[in-house]
Amino acid sequence: MKINERLRLLRSKLELSQQDAASKFDIPAGSWKKYELGPSEPGSGALRNLAIGGVNIHWLLTGEGDMLLTEEAWEDWTERAKEQQKQPPPDPQTPEEHAKSLALVGSPLYRAVGETLESAVRERQLTLNYPQIGVLQQLIAEYCAATGTHVPLAVQQFLLLFECATKS
Repeated sequence: MKINERLRLLRSKLELSQQDAASKFDIPAGSWKKYELGPSEPGSGALRNLAIGGVNIHWLLTGEGDMLLTEEAWEDWTERAKEQQKQPPPDPQTPEEHAKSLALVGSPLYRAVGETLESAVRERQLTLNYPQIGVLQQLIAEYCAATGTHVPLAVQQFLLLFECATKS
């Protein structure tokens, strides 16, 4: 099953029209229609909105796992999104400074993410600059710490999102 088919299945499960689904997830109705038809796939902004709306992005991208996030995970996503919108943009930091402020640098999890990410980037022959790799490493480490997702799976998920976002 492809992403467009999973989006139709999601909409059907939620008993929403295309217009209602687009509205619920704050995605333009025309874009939603294109996502369901298949000529285009959701970019990072749409995926973020779907996640905030309770959709399990891992399921959407791979078909694995539950369609919807647990209520607790959904509340956590929603709360984080609200907090991020309230806060002013952070002062510019290098990815390592940011990671240190969160006490992840040097942790076994952070190192495992770095090693796995470096290997996966080479395998996929992606061209990423230092800040991009640092930000991805930090995001993946935070995601793994928060959700308990295994590092290799999380790295593949984030790289897939990165590839989708850079195609647009």
